[in-house]
Amino acid sequence: MQDQLDDTVRQRRDRLAAEHLLRTGTARARQERDRLDDELRRQSARGDVAREELTSLRAVLAGVEAERALLVRRLEDAREQERQTVLDALPFASAIFSGDRRLLSANAQYLALFDGLEEARPGTSYLRLMELLLQEGAVNPGPHGHDWATRAALRLDASPPPDLDLTLWDGRRLRLCDTILPDGGFMSRLEDRHSLHPSATSDPLAKGRSAREPATSDGATELHADDPELPPDSGVPCGSGAVHMVGTGRDGEAELLRPDDDGGASETAELEPINPQRRIMRVLAAEDDAVNRLVLSKLLEPSGVELTIVEDGAQALEHLRRESPDLLLTDISMPIMNGKELVRRLRAEETRSGSPRLRVVAMTAHALQSDIDAMLATGIDRVLSKPLARDILEDEIETARSARETGDASCSGDTDLA
Repeated sequence: MQDQLDDTVRQRRDRLAAEHLLRTGTARARQERDRLDDELRRQSARGDVAREELTSLRAVLAGVEAERALLVRRLEDAREQERQTVLDALPFASAIFSGDRRLLSANAQYLALFDGLEEARPGTSYLRLMELLLQEGAVNPGPHGHDWATRAALRLDASPPPDLDLTLWDGRRLRLCDTILPDGGFMSRLEDRHSLHPSATSDPLAKGRSAREPATSDGATELHADDPELPPDSGVPCGSGAVHMVGTGRDGEAELLRPDDDGGASETAELEPINPQRRIMRVLAAEDDAVNRLVLSKLLEPSGVELTIVEDGAQALEHLRRESPDLLLTDISMPIMNGKELVRRLRAEETRSGSPRLRVVAMTAHALQSDIDAMLATGIDRVLSKPLARDILEDEIETARSARETGDASCSGDTDLA
């Protein structure tokens, strides 16, 4: 009997212990469930916040991309406007083409050749423009007939393209010069053969002609009907004035030629004795834009200067440490080293070495007075706004000549923003 009672008590105690463990375990499970529910709610809230933040970041990114696209369009528009301004300032017909040989910009003189044809507009291919000149009777193709446009366009496959002499319907004789640019595009220009400077010189972006290649007596290629193809490497470009390009691997040397009355045949002219007081002025120019380099070289051709053009301030400073030019023309916005930093370093080196002060003229499109003041503060002597004018550049050459003779490099006004 006592044993049965003891078993009952033990079983009850075990049951109560088990019930206690069950209640405790249930409470702990409930607490854990509540904790997990709270954590789930927190994580869900964090997820909502993260999703909101992600949505917000995507909106910000979209805004940044839209702003970047707008800035790119504005930059392209600014470049196009500057390119058009440069072309409009040139005294001869000129145009710029893209790498796929389509017209980007042209000045009024160039478009006038097409007599208002609607198809002569940006986007039209070079070949098509040559075909339009032929179809409209603007040029006399001579013996080449309908094949003239194709052969004219094939010149672009040569490196550099040879110049081409043209005869217009009204009897004018022009020279077509196409210069390849570093970006793969090219600049095309037409100059009156009768107004070419007596000194024929290499283009700043082109190499010389091989002696074995056919050419006219004044250096330009003519397309002959019996020629199976154009020479693979030919071309003496338009222009004059000794120009040396640093950083492009293409240098030119001047050859003095004397054209005949008909603008055709030429021969080597006799050189007059050099006046030591009027030696050739040496001009160094720093300009990163290929079109502006070409324009500058054309503007300075009649001045008879020895022009060296580099592509950034670092190259200019390296050249100045080796050579002593009479005048420095520098762009302001350039890669590697801009124009202001170039002049700051130049003036510091002049002070340390005690060397004569070099006259420095800035060429810039930044016409705000605050920009001009910042340029002059670096030691720049004068600021010229783009597009540049030939007469002002010639005045600067004479000012530099006077400065060389008197030792005063700052004997002129400080701005010209007309």
